[in-house]
Amino acid sequence: MRDLVAGIKPLDIDIATAGDPVTLARAFAEATGGSFFHLSEEFKTCRVLAPGGGATYDFAALRGAGIEDDLNERDFTVNAMAVAIPGDGEVIDPLGGLAHLRERKLAAVTESVFDDDSLRLLRAVRLEKSLGLSSSGGLASLIRSRGGLAGNPAAERIFAETALLLSPPGAAAAVRRLDELGLLKPILPELLALKGVEQNEYHH
Repeated sequence: MRDLVAGIKPLDIDIATAGDPVTLARAFAEATGGSFFHLSEEFKTCRVLAPGGGATYDFAALRGAGIEDDLNERDFTVNAMAVAIPGDGEVIDPLGGLAHLRERKLAAVTESVFDDDSLRLLRAVRLEKSLGLSSSGGLASLIRSRGGLAGNPAAERIFAETALLLSPPGAAAAVRRLDELGLLKPILPELLALKGVEQNEYHH
């Protein structure tokens, strides 16, 4: 939903259902010729990769009694928007994500957002970079206070987020931002030893 509002072609689509996400995802994969696989059998989350390696569709069961409860479990307000399928296209936006997107503002859904999943620390910097957002109010302070958690997620999850952060354009600015927020040491401590090292004329 966020990318559609921002005028970006969405390549990662999340679908929450009150039914069985596995059954729905398998039917969707069969109908579209996509590839189905489980992300977590325990939580019944699964993914369908579109033919040709295009968009990915992630299917999960609704958290809570309905979609608004589910959105309140998300990380940032710009990610806490949805549309009903089928429906009239009206945006379900209980936390003001649309306004925040227009204001180029990144805001957390709750103060416990990074305690629930510390990979969101890196995701915050990625959203700043990819959408031109700014961490609003106390969000930057909250990130700094939780920065030590950034190295806790599984290595492959950290790698995936870091690869996106370091993709051009804006890779150097992303590294500087990680450093400003205290996230560089937990994930790339080797880089700290390079701070202040000047290039000689042969490497300039």
